[in-house]
Amino acid sequence: MVPAVDLIFVAILGGLWGSFANVCIYRLPKDKGVVSGRSHCPKCKKKIVWYDNIPIISYLILSGKCRKCKREISLHYFTVEYINIMSFLIIYFLFGISMTTILLMILSVSFLIIFLIDLKHFIIPNSLTFSLMILGFIKSFDPNLNSIFPNYINSLIGGFFGYGIIFSIIFFYRQIRKKEGMGLGDAKLLAVIGFWFGWISIPFVIFLSSIFALVFVIPDLIKKIKK
Repeated sequence: MVPAVDLIFVAILGGLWGSFANVCIYRLPKDKGVVSGRSHCPKCKKKIVWYDNIPIISYLILSGKCRKCKREISLHYFTVEYINIMSFLIIYFLFGISMTTILLMILSVSFLIIFLIDLKHFIIPNSLTFSLMILGFIKSFDPNLNSIFPNYINSLIGGFFGYGIIFSIIFFYRQIRKKEGMGLGDAKLLAVIGFWFGWISIPFVIFLSSIFALVFVIPDLIKKIKK
């Protein structure tokens, strides 16, 4: 039985990092700092006091509206915090209190930020991918983590393999079609996965991501909305 205190602590931690993720999702594409500067309402631009900025709880108390201007706050903020809380709880259930848990929490919140920035702006910030590459490689030197993560040799091979395979696709697509097919952000992201989980993870990730892409695009192809 998992202690209730532990679950509450992990949920609070997930909410706080989810709130920070919202800041990153909003500010990073605009090249704004994510550490300094108070949060403000995107509609009226008024600064948000601390008790209106409590993850999940404040949104529910305020019924999803700004206290000052009474205009609706996007459900996006609540959703990000909720997803991050659930991610943290799942990771804790699987790995308990360990360094693996901490590392996977960092990775999960980073991927959440990357996913939503890429979804909206079609960019993947280098500040995130490069930081994750470095962390992924450094942690591979700890032999106690090799049960789930690769050693430094496999990590290094995975990073270069992940980047190289996407770079090759980009290069050959450009030569054949004479236009850009993917961005280097995708190559860097796959390099991150390679550094974290080794070269063996790359084929699985490419296969699964292709399947997910097909699932989303096939209905539009059938309707002839997309080519």
